[in-house]
Amino acid sequence: MKGMFFAVMLAVSGLATANVVVNEIMFNPSAALGDDNLYEWVEIFNNGSTPVDISGWIMTDLDTGSGCIVPAGTTIAANGYLVFARNGADFVAHYGSGVPLVAWTGSWGSGLSNDADDVVLMSSDSTVIDQVPYDDTIEWGSDYGDDNTYSDADGDGASLERINPDGIPAEPATWDSSTDEDSGIPDSDWAGHNESHGTPGAVNSVSTISLGPQTWARIKLEF
Repeated sequence: MKGMFFAVMLAVSGLATANVVVNEIMFNPSAALGDDNLYEWVEIFNNGSTPVDISGWIMTDLDTGSGCIVPAGTTIAANGYLVFARNGADFVAHYGSGVPLVAWTGSWGSGLSNDADDVVLMSSDSTVIDQVPYDDTIEWGSDYGDDNTYSDADGDGASLERINPDGIPAEPATWDSSTDEDSGIPDSDWAGHNESHGTPGAVNSVSTISLGPQTWARIKLEF
């Protein structure tokens, strides 16, 4: 009987782990902030109804020697967010102290490529929890073909946001550029608008949880 209970607990734990996804990626921050590498970050989201212990988990882009290791005792709440910031001090200076950060140890290596890279979330035993092989093409929410539209994720300041947490992570249709304009920094390519610097620690601006911004994101305005 105890063995059956243990097996059920393992199954439940596995289901809970599967609900944690890579939810937002800032791979090419705005040049207006300064050094590109100082403002890179990755957000994870627990799409489940129970907390998940992520002690010892690793965030990596598969570069040799790269891997942010989550300290023991770290839990992501049900429907909660955690952010891996490459430089915590600069992240807080720009986004404020209200965003939940992972106090990881280890190295992020050369950081996230501005062209194409893999963002991989692994458990403590190196099991891949989620993997996103992004690039900077139109399909992945970047470079819409002109410079007079809302921010895109390839250097105009926007993040790459997951539209649906249940979507296939390797499919470009699961992702789009963030559309919030709370940065306070004027968008040099779109007169009268601010740059979008993503929504770390909050519902994505293009999420199916928030249909209004997603609809707006697909409207191209040219001035």
